[in-house]
Amino acid sequence: VDNARLLNTLEGHQAGVTDVAFSSDGKTLASTSIDKTVKVWQVADRDTAARMVKTLSAHTAGVNGVALSPDSKTVASASHDNTVKLWNAQTGSLRQTLTGHSDRVISVAYSPDGNTLVSTSHDNTVKLWSTDTGELQQTELQQTLVGHQDWVLNVAFSPDGNTLASVSEDQTVRIWNAHTGEFLHALSGHSSGIASVAFSPDGTTLATASGDHTAKLWELSTGAVVHTFTGHNDDVRELAFSPDGTLLATASKDETARLWDVSTGQLLRQLEAHSGSVFDLAFSPDGHALATVSGDRTIKLWDVSTGLVLNTLAGHNSMVISTVFSPDGTLLATASDDHTVKLWTLSPAQLTDWHCQWLSGYLMHSPEGQQAMETGVCEAWFGMMHSGNHSLSPR
Repeated sequence: VDNARLLNTLEGHQAGVTDVAFSSDGKTLASTSIDKTVKVWQVADRDTAARMVKTLSAHTAGVNGVALSPDSKTVASASHDNTVKLWNAQTGSLRQTLTGHSDRVISVAYSPDGNTLVSTSHDNTVKLWSTDTGELQQTELQQTLVGHQDWVLNVAFSPDGNTLASVSEDQTVRIWNAHTGEFLHALSGHSSGIASVAFSPDGTTLATASGDHTAKLWELSTGAVVHTFTGHNDDVRELAFSPDGTLLATASKDETARLWDVSTGQLLRQLEAHSGSVFDLAFSPDGHALATVSGDRTIKLWDVSTGLVLNTLAGHNSMVISTVFSPDGTLLATASDDHTVKLWTLSPAQLTDWHCQWLSGYLMHSPEGQQAMETGVCEAWFGMMHSGNHSLSPR
């Protein structure tokens, strides 16, 4: 069953693509590459091929990460040339170069209200930049956050934008006031560098992924470890909360992804189908599906409620590094070391059809099952699975 199809392959980068991001309105896609450029693509809808509108060229080294402002007007890029560059998303013109880091910049992120931009660097610091919507539209350095003893690899804002969490190769998480830059407290417990951090949707907890083969859930107010998620056999590279905050997904170098119950810390699903490291993952906006990308050159779509593979998307010619859903969940973008971004179109109705066909085979072994199929149990089952009633879940 083909429940996802390739909409188009976005070509133009001359080296591996490192990151990809949608604007909040879903109409713009930005990609970054080792080729020192950022490309901006116009996305119309799930049935219309995207087209490149601008190539943003001014960095003097590879570009590691990208973020679009919440109002979709500005593209921020982080580079090995030690700078962050801000671009007009519509015209492609370079608006400003932010200098001050003394080593390569790894990631950038906007606060939910767009008033603050944060950058992380191999110079062991985090920088807070104040964005200005006035006539000059200048972004100024607000604070340099010092305290980490090694590379700062990632950062996340709390949903309300009041708190910032940074993670480092120094094995710690540092919590900051996102408005003033005041250091609040450090979270210690990992025994290797921390690659990823994410706040829960309600902002009360945060999760971290580490090279020590574990993920941890922390209580933000106290800094206490709520759960340590053990079971991976290699570095945990990435993680994400489900939109409703009940699940945590982790991606590992051990070629698996795993789904955990946030309230109990228990492993719910071990997602095993890749034959290479899982580099990134993303929940669909409705929380029903999980996308994983891997060194095996494929993307897999998983049903969150069953742990079954809905589809394997093939076509990239090298490892797939990053993935993101469009805000409405109808498109999936994947970035690869093969110099391309691929845009896949998804159909929720087709996902339902897949479940129905799978369930047909499951139930048709008995007269009672055949009768159930004839009376429309398929659609009812699909609804129950995604409402949390798993009474018909296959064993």
